Amino acid sequence: MDLIPENTDAQQRENWAKAFAIAKMHADVFNTEAGKELLAHWERVLVWRPIVQPNDTQFAAGIREGQADIVRQIRFNLDFARKGNPWGET
Repeated sequence: MDLIPENTDAQQRENWAKAFAIAKMHADVFNTEAGKELLAHWERVLVWRPIVQPNDTQFAAGIREGQADIVRQIRFNLDFARKGNPWGET
């Protein structure tokens, strides 16, 4: 199953290619040993801990959610890069 239908217009194809290029950059950085260790550390301290702490303000909770979201975005991009480009282009 293709990630993008064959009848995708040129603009969608170009947008997909740009997003894929960004995903490949994530893979270049976070598929190294140091990158894997750093990402694992960020997951432990930013994702797998409670976002909201007792007596926190909404602002503080929002900051922590934003930090966790960055890690989730990195994971998303790594998965996107792993799936590959359906057109075989680099």
